[in-house]
Amino acid sequence: MTRTVRALILAALAPLAFAACVIETQEACVEECYYTEYCDAWGCYEEQICECVVYDAPYDEPECWDDRDCARGYACFDGWCEPYDPPAPQEPTAGLCDPCQRAADCAEPDALCIEINPQERVCGRACTSDAQCPRGFACLDVSQQVGVPDQCVPLPSAEGEDRTCRNTPEPEPEPEPEPEPTACQDDDQCEDAICIDGACAPPECSLPAECGDEDAFRCVGGRCMDACTRHADCDAGERCVQPGFCAPAR
Repeated sequence: MTRTVRALILAALAPLAFAACVIETQEACVEECYYTEYCDAWGCYEEQICECVVYDAPYDEPECWDDRDCARGYACFDGWCEPYDPPAPQEPTAGLCDPCQRAADCAEPDALCIEINPQERVCGRACTSDAQCPRGFACLDVSQQVGVPDQCVPLPSAEGEDRTCRNTPEPEPEPEPEPEPTACQDDDQCEDAICIDGACAPPECSLPAECGDEDAFRCVGGRCMDACTRHADCDAGERCVQPGFCAPAR
C-alpha cells in the first residue's frame, strides 16, 4: 500500500471514529486531537488521533449568582451551590426603652416595638396600670386594638415635646424576693436575729426607747418585754426577773 493511499484511508475514517466516540459515551465531551508518528516496512508516517474526553463536573452543585439560585439548604459560594446550615437565631435581648425594629426584638413577655417619635423605635413593657411602670413612664394603650396589652412608655419631659428614651432614668430593678424565714425553737438557732413564733426574725429593739413607754417595757435580748416590779405584774406562766421584766417561768 502506498503512502498516499494509506493517508486517504485514514482521512476518510477519522470523522467516523469521532462520531462513534460521542455516541458511545452519551455524555458531553470535548474533542482533543494530537499527532503521533509511527513507522512500518514502507516508511514512517504522521497520524492525527482525536479523542472525546469527558471531564468530571459537579453536576449536583449548579452554577449560581446568589443564594436565590440555590435550593433550600444550599447557599452560593464562589459560583456554586453548597450545603449551608444558617446559624441558630439569637434570643431577643432588648429591654424597656431599648432600640428595636419589631416586637420579636423585645425580650419581655408581650412587649411591643413602639415608635415614640420619628427617630426612635423602642421596646415597651406590658402593663395594666401606671403602678407597673418605672418612674418617668406611663401605661398607655398604644395599639388601640382589643386584646393587645397596654405598654409602659416614657413620659415627655415637657408639654408639647416628643417622648424619648434619651436621658430617661434607668428602669428601677425588680425587688428581690424576701428569703423564707428560718424555723427555730430558740434564739441560739438564729444568726443576728431572734426566734419569734417559731421563725427567725429581726430584733424588735436595740434601745429601750424603741419599745415605746420605758415604764411599761424593757428591751431585753432584742425583744420588748413587759416591765415589772413583782410576779403579780406578769401574765400567767411568767415570773418577774431582774432587771425588772416578765419572762417565762422555768
